[in-house]
Amino acid sequence: ELPSVLVIVVNREQPYLLESCIESLFEKSAYDNLQVCIVDNASTSLESFSTYGRIQGKHEEVDLIRITERSGYAACIAQALEAHESDYVLLLDGDLDLAPDMVVRFFEIMLRDDADIVIGSKRHPESEIDYPLRRRIASRVYFGIVRLLVGLPVTDTQTGMNLFRLEALQWSFDRMFVKCY
Repeated sequence: ELPSVLVIVVNREQPYLLESCIESLFEKSAYDNLQVCIVDNASTSLESFSTYGRIQGKHEEVDLIRITERSGYAACIAQALEAHESDYVLLLDGDLDLAPDMVVRFFEIMLRDDADIVIGSKRHPESEIDYPLRRRIASRVYFGIVRLLVGLPVTDTQTGMNLFRLEALQWSFDRMFVKCY
């Protein structure tokens, strides 16, 4: 049996992107032991609530946690971790359209390199991306500004998919203080 993977998607007021992301995950992923938790970060729109209903109507393996007061990303992740058990945790941006083999590919990398964490990157030599030119230019400008302001050689700050062994993520959260957004 495949190890269980909890996919956590934090969402706030992006129902159309979220629905596309979840559909992509179930249609294209070659990994069969997924449970999905959408953490709603204090959305107020009717579109968000109806989207959650449609998603849960199609996919019984999708759970929804609603946070009524806006929280930070880490607080949303912590809520999902408290409510679920799994061997691995996949953090997924709600605007990401998955390539069919990405979840399996992340596991292959994790096993090959005996890693506790696999972080998606547009800049990695094994990455295959298909972004419009306008988005690639905006990304490079943003990376340049981050490098200038922070002074670190950071080239990819916006990773939309990260896989963790549960123990590694829990170790981090046990040492983290989350106060507010």
